Amino acid sequence: MVAQFPTRRETLQIFNRHGWSRTIRRTGNVSDGGRSASELLWTSSPSRWLSAEPPRVNLYAFYRRYHSSADDFAHRIRESTAQVPTMLTLGACASNGLACAPCGEYEQGDTDMSERTAAWIICAGLFVCGTRSNAQSYGIELHNTLMPASGAMAGTSLARPQDNLSAINGNPATLTQYHGTQFTFGGAWAEGTYNITQLDSLPLVGVDPFIAKSNTPGSLCGNIGATQDLAMMGWPVVFGIGLFTNAGAGTDFRRVPESNGTNAEYLALDMTSSLGVQLSERLSVGAAFTLGSSFIDGPFVDLGGMTPGYGIRGTLGAAYSLSPTTTLGAYWQTKKHFRFDDAVQFPGGQARDLEFEHPENFGLGIANSSLMCGRLLLAMDVIFKEYSDCDFLGAIYDDQWVYQFGAQYQLSPNLKLRAGYGYNENPMAAPTVTSIGGVPVPDGIPGLRYIQGQFAAVSQHRITAGIGLTDVLPGIDLDMLAGGMFDETDQFASTIASVESYWVGSYITWRFGCGGQ
Repeated sequence: MVAQFPTRRETLQIFNRHGWSRTIRRTGNVSDGGRSASELLWTSSPSRWLSAEPPRVNLYAFYRRYHSSADDFAHRIRESTAQVPTMLTLGACASNGLACAPCGEYEQGDTDMSERTAAWIICAGLFVCGTRSNAQSYGIELHNTLMPASGAMAGTSLARPQDNLSAINGNPATLTQYHGTQFTFGGAWAEGTYNITQLDSLPLVGVDPFIAKSNTPGSLCGNIGATQDLAMMGWPVVFGIGLFTNAGAGTDFRRVPESNGTNAEYLALDMTSSLGVQLSERLSVGAAFTLGSSFIDGPFVDLGGMTPGYGIRGTLGAAYSLSPTTTLGAYWQTKKHFRFDDAVQFPGGQARDLEFEHPENFGLGIANSSLMCGRLLLAMDVIFKEYSDCDFLGAIYDDQWVYQFGAQYQLSPNLKLRAGYGYNENPMAAPTVTSIGGVPVPDGIPGLRYIQGQFAAVSQHRITAGIGLTDVLPGIDLDMLAGGMFDETDQFASTIASVESYWVGSYITWRFGCGGQ
């Protein structure tokens, strides 16, 4: 939350991290017996409304404008919010409200170097990773790359997510940053361009050399969820539930005779229940349970059809406020295991089950809002995906490091501008086995490399952008995002694959109770 004290107007405008604003008119002077600015702030805008995230107040030139010390104001706010974890950031800003020199917690005039250092670490990380020559996609998992706000910030969301869906689907400890009731609905359209050049024949599966573009159309990736705090019951708990598009991949070369009907499709849908608990002013923890339903078709040429399966996954997370403007977040996700019964049918009637697993994930994120009077939020996430220990995917993918960088600028109380960049290692492995998911592959390693070409996650760099509009109607927010991954090419023995993609999306959020005020 940012509080602005205009230098020539008898008004006080406040708005929190979601852009919900209140304008308060001062009715008296501290020196002439009228209500003090702090009393007016807390009677006109209850701490219940300000408590989202927890509240942050950026004071500048207050002691000059209202003839009261900033320390006295900080003391008054602490007294009036004894039940609410409130942190103050003092600063000195120019009269236009743009130039800013932030300072430490409950201190006047000094710069908190640790907060600025955190911001510059994020910027430096973006520069270093952006200049490296090789990177990676996210394998088959989307994480929060198509969510309302995180999707416009390259998926960054582990420390301070800017939409409630990212908290439910990502680090559940960050749910405590959301108050009242919030319901979000929307999705994104994602479409890729996938080309394969097959140089040699694979006689056991009937594939001859060909060059073709995949005929798989784009996909609508829907996401929907709601969060609810239990503050009215006196519990520092927020829970959420959502339905998410978790993963997807697909190629279709059935119109190419030389491919012998090559087709591979995979889709994973999740229902996730999450819970976040505020343990102290600075620390929150959370847990989530996911029930997933998936469908796979292929990738064994002419040996299988669409087969369903289900799996479960658990998530544990934590978030810690290092300072009023710097937050750390971390989470761990278990593997998600599927068994697709009778997914492969060999000649002669022998059916085989296919074992398939999503990887174990470890993530660490940092977010900082110390720059530009708190209007600029910088975030960075690092995720490690342990593909090498997975059934099916472990045969074609190596472990991956994922790097995500995002920024959000509060242009006005009702408009946020967002941008992001993603950089990842190339996950494609050099297979040394002749089976995948417990199923022997015809044509051995060349056949497995052909399967690898159908699941080629070789796009290495992504850029994203978007906007967030608050109160387009009272209590209703609109988020829009767009992004793309650059064309990348990789060769798997006699199979060459190139991939590029783009996506666009929009979401609507309804806020009720504390979240809607």
